[in-house]
Amino acid sequence: MTVEQLWDKTWGHLQDLESAEVDFITAVNEATEQLFNYLFQRQSDLVKSSFCEPYQPWDAGGAMLLPDGFFGLAERPYMGEMTVPLEAITEADRQEADGMTGDPRFYELRGATMKITPAPEIGANVYGVWIVKPCDVTAYTENLPLSPMLTTAYKVMLIAMAKSGIAADFGAILDTHVGKLIQKRDCSSPRRTVIRDF
Repeated sequence: MTVEQLWDKTWGHLQDLESAEVDFITAVNEATEQLFNYLFQRQSDLVKSSFCEPYQPWDAGGAMLLPDGFFGLAERPYMGEMTVPLEAITEADRQEADGMTGDPRFYELRGATMKITPAPEIGANVYGVWIVKPCDVTAYTENLPLSPMLTTAYKVMLIAMAKSGIAADFGAILDTHVGKLIQKRDCSSPRRTVIRDF
């Protein structure tokens, strides 16, 4: 859904919008921020993504460039051919690893890059799950930055903001429209048990 379609389904139906304390694009970005924070605190898969599809670009210094919207790692990364995840490097590891060759063992986040030690071949596949923080929208033609499953939450939050401004209380809205969705998505399937015949 685009920002314009969301406007049509929310503020487009409301009267007296001249009294709204915030413009629509700002309201959409505030709703996105509130939704992201709620999902992040609950470790929802709706703000997680996998990287290496099929590879991540590397910079000239041999560090992997992190994807746009990278907010943090959800789990330790690993090299494609290895089964053991990489460890976060410590200062002691850094001194030991200086000039080390062989299989990669450590990772270190540096700004918009992740350095792997010992250095793999440039272009090697690094896999992992990361947290995606959506960017602000700036135009009505852009798509909403979060999952289409959250459209109802966006609508309810935007109507609340049209009436009360950005200071609206979103706790109950988020619990009702997002919390229940997370619970349904996180329900584990029933486990099978083996019944033995004696």
